[in-house]
Amino acid sequence: MRRRKHPRAPEPIFYGASAIKKDRFSNDRLEELDDAIIAYVEEQHPITVRGVFYAMSVRGLVPKDDSGYRRVQRRVLELRREDQLDYEYISDSTRWIHR
Repeated sequence: MRRRKHPRAPEPIFYGASAIKKDRFSNDRLEELDDAIIAYVEEQHPITVRGVFYAMSVRGLVPKDDSGYRRVQRRVLELRREDQLDYEYISDSTRWIHR
């Protein structure tokens, strides 16, 4: 019985660095954003995440695009989970109310 030779594996392709620069927030910038979110929400509650996002984008703390909205959304979630922001302060008309 004759053994088949396996074809040689192709050479790996290495890619260079991406031309797209990722805007990563430093811990200092995250702390600044968190402080601004907390102060604004405590003053304006109840408010939606979208309202918080617009306020933070006007202040120049996040870009006014989807990535900025996601960042604010994530920070609000984290602040709520860490008990730094009351759940009642963020209004969410999509939540179900069970009685």
